[in-house]
Amino acid sequence: MTIKEKLKWSYDVKTNWIQTVLRILLGSILLFSGISHLTISRLDLVAQVPAWVLLPTDLVVVLSGIIDYQVIFPSHFGRMGLGGNRRL
Repeated sequence: MTIKEKLKWSYDVKTNWIQTVLRILLGSILLFSGISHLTISRLDLVAQVPAWVLLPTDLVVVLSGIIDYQVIFPSHFGRMGLGGNRRL
């Protein structure tokens, strides 16, 4: 199934320009957050992980970055078994 066929349900959804702008803004923020979790802000974010978390702090930061990507691209992660094809 192609991406175009997967998105066919959304063709008749009516949105206004404010929703479109806010959707793009949210996607941009989550994309930047995911990139910074995995690259430039990694040490700063490791310092913010509470001591009561039982996992290694670096792993927590990487996993939270992956979750940011999963929110942006749910269909891609669904193919890998990390999430489903959900309609939000």
